[in-house]
Amino acid sequence: MIEGIYISASGMLPKSSRHEAIANNLANAEVPGFKRDAMFLREMQESKKRLSGDYPDWRINRVEGVWTDFDQGPLRRTGGMFDVAIKGKGFFAVETPDGVQYTRNGTFARNNEGVLVNMMGHTVLDVNGEQIAVPNAFSQPLIDADGMIKGRDPILGIDTVLGQLQAGQDAEVTINGITLRRSTNTITDAVQGVTMTLREPTEEGTPIEISVSKDDTSQLRAQLEDFVGEYNNAMNLISEQFRFDDATETAGPLAGDSTLLGVQSRLRSAVNGSIAVEGEFNALVFMGITFDREGQLTIDDERLTDALDNNLASVKKLFVAEGSTTDNKIEFVRSNERTTAGDYDVDISTAAARAEVLGSLDLSAGIAADQTVTITEAGGDSKLAEVQLQAGDDTDDIVAKINAAFNSQVAEVRRATLANTTDGTTAITEPTTFGQINGAGAVNGDTIRIQGTTHDGTAVQREFTIADVDTATVGDLLADVRAAFGNNVSANIDSEGRLLITDNQVGPSNLTLALVEKNEGDGTLDFGSVEVEDEGRFQMEITAENKDGFLMLRHDSFGERAGFTVTQSVEQLGIDTDEHIGVDVQGTINGETADGFGRILTGVRDNDKTDGLALRVTATAEEVTGTSDFGTINLVYGVGRILDDTLSFITDSFDGTLKTREDAIDDTIDNMQDQIAAMERRVEQKRLNLVGKFASLEGTLATLQSQGDFLTSQLAGLSRG
Repeated sequence: MIEGIYISASGMLPKSSRHEAIANNLANAEVPGFKRDAMFLREMQESKKRLSGDYPDWRINRVEGVWTDFDQGPLRRTGGMFDVAIKGKGFFAVETPDGVQYTRNGTFARNNEGVLVNMMGHTVLDVNGEQIAVPNAFSQPLIDADGMIKGRDPILGIDTVLGQLQAGQDAEVTINGITLRRSTNTITDAVQGVTMTLREPTEEGTPIEISVSKDDTSQLRAQLEDFVGEYNNAMNLISEQFRFDDATETAGPLAGDSTLLGVQSRLRSAVNGSIAVEGEFNALVFMGITFDREGQLTIDDERLTDALDNNLASVKKLFVAEGSTTDNKIEFVRSNERTTAGDYDVDISTAAARAEVLGSLDLSAGIAADQTVTITEAGGDSKLAEVQLQAGDDTDDIVAKINAAFNSQVAEVRRATLANTTDGTTAITEPTTFGQINGAGAVNGDTIRIQGTTHDGTAVQREFTIADVDTATVGDLLADVRAAFGNNVSANIDSEGRLLITDNQVGPSNLTLALVEKNEGDGTLDFGSVEVEDEGRFQMEITAENKDGFLMLRHDSFGERAGFTVTQSVEQLGIDTDEHIGVDVQGTINGETADGFGRILTGVRDNDKTDGLALRVTATAEEVTGTSDFGTINLVYGVGRILDDTLSFITDSFDGTLKTREDAIDDTIDNMQDQIAAMERRVEQKRLNLVGKFASLEGTLATLQSQGDFLTSQLAGLSRG
């Protein structure tokens, strides 16, 4: 029957996990045309073996995530070990110096510390908001269709789950204190007749006022009714295990089981309990969901309608985890299953800062000479921008050129080191035949091996044969180079006669190319090595500004993991060449040191209360200098979150209540099996002892019989004498 409880709990888990989505639907019910979020479920099959034989397979449901229907673009297999694509709605969560952000770009890698990061070196988070460690010692790492990251343990020699990727959120906009999430930055269904295009985050204190009318809440009501029905089904299943059958005079298989009684009690407490929020709505009873005499949940339609129509914000608090702060410089970001609800003091000793540098020279009149400025961004990819400045460029010109370079996306370019000519002066071109290349000495049948790696690091190789030196051209070789790379590169000859290859994709690239001229006819054909000229990259997170004629460079992200260096061919901008690095926030939560990452302050792992509690600190250095006391954070868990935690505790596959009970039953079975084996050994020993005794007795009887026969014969002889 443990399996039955699992099945029942699995029916409740999706419903409880949907509370946050339901709360979002509730909060947005007054927005015309709002499209509801829904949960995606996956059916799993389990098979259990016991001493008495195989139990039938049973199926449970598991929540995979929240989805909203929107169009899907084409997917392409890259071959990269850690490259992941999302089919349908979903996002990856990454920890940046400016907090948790979300992306659909699944180009990931393992850094030197064995942590999964994206192309910018930002840490990829798992479903619990934690970094994913993929130790270098673990071989054959892979990411399966469920987002589970696995690797082979070098000691145990088995596949080990290292983490699971987490989907994030869509574009968000807050309307009248209620947050809406959409899969596009163009929102047409939030306010009837109004199209909103989200271009960039707004400044605090500059809200846009919108009038909102009510919308139908029938879908929300249906979801609540589903939840009530699933809860009642689960409780009925539990009750069935306790019921006494008068006809057969037998009790349920788990009658009186303390574990099952505990599960029943926890579920009732989670649903029937109250939460520590201000106002009337601190329990489900106040929105019309109550228990009847049979312990079943019922819905008071009139009361529920009133709650949905007039108290959506209060109803929302009944379901979600919500953190409220007393200081507007502290924002609640998230918590996890290890975070304890309660009130915590927040003290900030160091405010987060962005890397920046202000030039010491007024450039309003223009610079005196041409120069090259190279800005290298710190981080995993070390992105680089080279800016050519001309004499006379003033501050505005310089800022415009630098920002244009920062905002550009660069495809990797590689150029050969040797230039070939037809006569020692004239550069070769694509129509040039191999017989025309000066000093090459190519002959018919010579081959050139084309080898390298693609944008994603996939190895490629192809062989080009010069069939006829008088007709085969350099263009033919270039065509084979493009074909070897699946036509995902451009291959040309530059004005100097050197081979030039350009990646067709922007961003960091693993593109390489080598031409191995075999010169079977003892010629000297040589195109040289193909070296990187421009490294591929995405936009750089740095901005140039004109500060009263002085040049300022500032990183867009906060924290010590975000920075840059500047080098100049001519020192005339007043910018020093030191490395400029940001500052992580530092402080305490509940009087205990917390981890700072950019502006995010997070309770340390394994802390009894604040593990996983993340706060965004927007205070400036000047504000922190004035005081370190930034009030308190009040973390309250709604009924939905409490029920979700309760069900997770009950059904956890490692140390949950049901797993512990199941293990205890398995141990009992194992003990009984050991006892049976020991008993069988004793019975066998006893049998062998008895067999030995019977054999000895038979031998004695045979001897006695022989002696009896002898005596009989002797006595018979005496009688005859």
